[in-house]
Amino acid sequence: MRFYERRLHGGAKATKRSSRNEAGHATIGQIFGDKSGDSLRRELISIESGDLKVARGAWLSGWLGTTPSQFSSDIEIVNIESSDGWTLPSWLQRATESPTKMSPSETWVIHIHGRGATPAETARNFQFFNALGFSNLSISYRNDASALQYGKVNRGPLSLGTTEWKDLEAAVQFAQSSGAKKLLIFAWSYGAALCSQFQRYSALASSISGYIYDSPVISWRATLAFQVLLAGRPPYWASWGEKFLADTSSARSIGLAEAIHFEDFEVSSVARHLHTPMLILHSKDDGFVPFDPVQELAAALPNLVRLQVFVDARHCRLYNFDRFGYQKAVGDFVKLVLR
Repeated sequence: MRFYERRLHGGAKATKRSSRNEAGHATIGQIFGDKSGDSLRRELISIESGDLKVARGAWLSGWLGTTPSQFSSDIEIVNIESSDGWTLPSWLQRATESPTKMSPSETWVIHIHGRGATPAETARNFQFFNALGFSNLSISYRNDASALQYGKVNRGPLSLGTTEWKDLEAAVQFAQSSGAKKLLIFAWSYGAALCSQFQRYSALASSISGYIYDSPVISWRATLAFQVLLAGRPPYWASWGEKFLADTSSARSIGLAEAIHFEDFEVSSVARHLHTPMLILHSKDDGFVPFDPVQELAAALPNLVRLQVFVDARHCRLYNFDRFGYQKAVGDFVKLVLR
C-alpha cells in the first residue's frame, strides 16, 4: 500500500476500498525502513475490518476505530433528543470505579467531533478519561449524517455552529439527568465553533468546568480565507462567501434556517463570552484550520486559556503524533479545573 502522509506516531487509521468497493480499516504505526520514491513502510498494528491483500488504495486519518466495539465492549449507543425534532445517536461509556479522588461517576466528558466525522473520531480519548473514572459521552449533532429529524435522515447544510449548539445543550441536560455533577467539554475542529455559540447563548454554559479543544475553529472568517487560499482561489472568494452566508435570503436558498453572523465567531466575540478555563491543543502547521486565531485567543485571555502548541502534527492528529505530550497536557488541565 502507498501512503502520502507525514509521520504519525501512536497509531493512525488507514481506510481502504477493496475491488468490491467495500471499505475496511487498519491501525498502523510508525514508519520504518527507507523511503523509496513516493512510498513508505509502516508498522501494521491491527486490522479491524476488510482485507488489505485486495486493497488498491488508502487514505490516512487519526481515527483508531470506527465502531464502539473496536474501542471497548462497554460503549453503548444512546439517543439524545434535541430541539426541532432532532434525535442524536451518541456513544456513551459509563464510568466504573475510579482510582482517583475526582468524583468518579459524577464527572462526565462530552466529546464533539469535527465536520464530516462521527463520534468515532473522538473515541481515541475514551480510555484516558475512563481510567480517571469519568463517563464519556460523544455526541452527534444535526446534519452530521447520523442525526435524525422527526425520524428521518436530514443532511442539510451545516450552519457552522449557529444552530448545532442546541444539541450540545441537550447533551448537557442528558448528562445532568444521568447523574453528572461536573462536566468537561472536549471539542474537535468544527465542534469548537459549536461550543462558542453554546457559551454565548445557553443558560447551561455556567455548569461547565472546563473546555478542551483539539485543532479548533475559532474564527470562521479566518478559516474561510485560509481555505480559499489553500484551494488556490482569489481572496475575494472568501468575502463573497461570507456575504452570501450572512444574507438571510441567500442562506435560506441553500437550506440554512438563518443567516450566519461571522462576527459572532471573531476572536474578540469568543473571548467576551468565555468565562470557563480552556485548554487548546493545536499544531502550528495544522494545514486545514489557521493557527493565528488560537494564538490571539490565548493572548487575550491568559488567565483562562492554556495553549499547547505542536509542530508537524497536522489537523486533528496531535494525539497520534505525540500521545504522551498530548495526554500530559490534558491530564494537567483536568487536575487544575477539577481540584
